[in-house]
Amino acid sequence: MPALAGAPHGSAAGAARPTTRSGSAPERRGHERGAPRHRPHHRPHHRPGPASGGHDDATPLAVPASSRPAAGHRRAAAGAGALAALLALAALWAARLRVEGDGVYVSQLGADGMPTAGVVNTALLVLAAGGGLVAWALRGHRACAPVLGAWSTSATLTAAGLAFAVASRVTCTEGCPVPLTTGSTTQDLVHTSVAVTGFGAAAWAMLQVGWSACSRPLRLLSRGAAAGVAGSAAAGGLLSVAGLGTDVGAGLEHLATTVAVLWLAVLAVAAVGSGLVDQLAVRTPARASEAGPVVAG
Repeated sequence: MPALAGAPHGSAAGAARPTTRSGSAPERRGHERGAPRHRPHHRPHHRPGPASGGHDDATPLAVPASSRPAAGHRRAAAGAGALAALLALAALWAARLRVEGDGVYVSQLGADGMPTAGVVNTALLVLAAGGGLVAWALRGHRACAPVLGAWSTSATLTAAGLAFAVASRVTCTEGCPVPLTTGSTTQDLVHTSVAVTGFGAAAWAMLQVGWSACSRPLRLLSRGAAAGVAGSAAAGGLLSVAGLGTDVGAGLEHLATTVAVLWLAVLAVAAVGSGLVDQLAVRTPARASEAGPVVAG
């Protein structure tokens, strides 16, 4: 076998030697010195944050069997709340049409001695109950904006409902004088204060929905409703205090009331139709506060 040991490189024996390295010498030296190698680019995995709520609003959410009863209860509450709001609005306008004259504010319709007091104050109580039902159905819903999302939309709706409930029980006196003026009483001050609080809370809830992760139409509708309610109610109140343009002021107050009640009904229907109440029912209260707002339009 000595002949094999001295075989030339071009022989079959030399060609049979195993190759342990591949590539040219410069390439090998580059890899050995730790030259950077090309790595495929991977897009970072998107983790839903507070702005998205962890769910695409346009995609229906499959409700697990364990959450279906809770979702059904929320849907029923939202539907009942919308119906209560519309019935209350119809009663308010029916009362308004019974009274002649243009400069009649909503509070005056429920004042002591008015023939429409019973209907109006009952309607306000029904409206408060409807707002409470919608608030219960939307438990866990928050706005995306830092200030607006400081507390839930349901808490704001609950506050508005409580304010109108108090206003229905503590009515203004006959003639509904402006608080802190001649002839006014503490009862007038309390009624006006809670009524203003109710309108303010309703406008705030509209802003919360307007700056949430819901659909663009519902966001724009809520922002417009907030501007309409706040502007009309403020203008009507200022005209009432100044004693000027009471006809216009009363009309603006009725407009603010109508817009607010219709918005509440639309919100309730949209919450059911979009699957928002189903999303909120699936998530536990603890996870709902940790994962951020969940809204659908």
